[in-house]
Formats: sequence, structure tokens, C-alpha cells
Amino acid sequence: MKLKSKFLPALLSLLALAAVSGVPAGYARGDGPTGKPETQKPDKPDDQKVTMCHDGHTIEVKERDVAKHLAHGDTLGPCEITPKVTMCHRGHTIEVKEKDVAKHLAHGDTLGPCQITPSQNK
Repeated sequence: MKLKSKFLPALLSLLALAAVSGVPAGYARGDGPTGKPETQKPDKPDDQKVTMCHDGHTIEVKERDVAKHLAHGDTLGPCEITPKVTMCHRGHTIEVKEKDVAKHLAHGDTLGPCQITPSQNK
């Protein structure tokens, strides 16, 4: 397909702009989840935010991204606040979720804060 000469200057300008910025027109550069720069489409003014629970953290995502989050186990709405249990783990006082207490007891942790310091626990 041949380009008509009247479109060539506009096309060259667009390509030059993309080459200089390193970002295609209509996109913005930001830091991705890996810490590396990531190119993303800009938010649309009509993008609605939805509150979701993601790995124990309450986050807001674009409505258009809800299905992706649901697919990997996130849930709609804010995360439930789960009570923590204080335990002693190798001389360190830690707090764990109630559901994890049995695992910690099974490998020798004890309920309540530590009575000794880590240096005494050798």
C-alpha cells in the first residue's frame, strides 16, 4: 500500500515523537510492579474505581480491571480485618493471623509474647 504524500509529514512527525519519548502516542510511562518502567494507557475520565481485597490489602482498581483481579483470587470490597495472635517465635515476639496459629504451634512457637531475648534462645 502506498501512502499519499499528504499523509507522510504527519506520519513522520508521529514516528519521530514516539522515537524521542520512547512512549507511543496516547500512552504514559510509569513504574511497573517489577520496578522497571512500564508503558500504560492513560486513565480515561470515565474510569470508575472499584474497591477490592488483594492479598490481604485493600486496593482500588479500575472497573475494567476487576475481572483480572477476580481471576487471580482477589475479592470485591475491602479486606476484612483479621485479628492477630501474639506468639513467641525463636525469641522474637510476632503477630500472626488466627488461621496460622496451628502451623506456628506445630513448629515450636508458643502463645503470648516472648519471655526471653533472641540471644538467650540458642
